Amino acid sequence: MKLTNWTISLVNGDPIKRSDFTADDSVQLHVLDRGVMVRTLYPTRETTYPWHAIAQLNTEH
Repeated sequence: MKLTNWTISLVNGDPIKRSDFTADDSVQLHVLDRGVMVRTLYPTRETTYPWHAIAQLNTEH
């Protein structure tokens, strides 16, 4: 399965990119009503970026 590259450009701060993470299957991107959640599986960590903090969300397959 080919990975989907994505970038979350924040209003204030550095963008978060799929390429910031190393393991192929260790990160998930979830689009929620309240914002976008990035979940890493090893180690388990969840960070939600609220919509008002996101300037742009890009995906590329």
